[in-house]
Amino acid sequence: MKPRHRTMMHCIVGLLVAIGMASPTSAPAEDVTTVNGMVTYVSRDVIEVSGHRGLVFPGTTIMSEGRQVSIGSVLVGMPAELEVGSTGQALTVQVKGAVE
Repeated sequence: MKPRHRTMMHCIVGLLVAIGMASPTSAPAEDVTTVNGMVTYVSRDVIEVSGHRGLVFPGTTIMSEGRQVSIGSVLVGMPAELEVGSTGQALTVQVKGAVE
């Protein structure tokens, strides 16, 4: 290979490496399962909606009609929507009729 072509190839490879390192890397999207139904079980650590359980952790958001409520306000039989992440953690819980 001619020295000129070799220099050009090194520049192209260097440019491609720089572009590859500068492009943002995205984390894989977490699989989220959304369940609608009634609360069938609730404790301090777990909530179950229509047979699907989610582990309640400090990052779980529990809402009732637009306001945040505690897990203690959620009762069996309430209409609810539960979002569970791929790790089994309850990400968000939307209930109707919870009173603080």
